[in-house]
Amino acid sequence: MEMCYDGALVMPKNYVTVTEDEMTYVDGGTAKNFANNLKGLWNSSSGARWALKTAGFSWSYIGSLAYCSYWYITSTVAAKLGVAISLVSRTLAVVAALGTVAAAAYVWNKRLWY
Repeated sequence: MEMCYDGALVMPKNYVTVTEDEMTYVDGGTAKNFANNLKGLWNSSSGARWALKTAGFSWSYIGSLAYCSYWYITSTVAAKLGVAISLVSRTLAVVAALGTVAAAAYVWNKRLWY
């Protein structure tokens, strides 16, 4: 779609500017928010760090998540967790994978550990 208006942009008198943080909130979260939450969780305790390492997360992998999409992140995290748990029980692996998708959605949208 082409725009054919060549003049200066004129805003109404009562317009309100929206900051980048507000745009993120309206959009529903970002991968950068997800990665920052994981970094904060990583730094919060040695137990959380151990759990993340066990699930296959390294410090560099967490940093790279800021450039990924939500569906890529949830599918890879769910797959890693599902494979690890499937060694114990397939039903538990399915429940854990679905729970991971729900948890990732929450961590994607909310600022929790930073």
